[in-house]
Amino acid sequence: MTLNADEVARTARELRANVDLSGLTRDEVAADLGLATARHATALDARGPSDPVDVWQLRDHLDGAGTT
Repeated sequence: MTLNADEVARTARELRANVDLSGLTRDEVAADLGLATARHATALDARGPSDPVDVWQLRDHLDGAGTT
């Protein structure tokens, strides 16, 4: 399933807000997921050329950090 532009923007806002709520730095989240900083930043933006799996893993990791 492909997200439209509004859904991508909303997802990116939610991911960034959840990183902030987690109390972790973006670098810590990237390290936890084993992602290079640039790849993590692309996942946070929830848009190409990111791998959708990176976005899902980021979301799941933040869910596990108690941000839902």
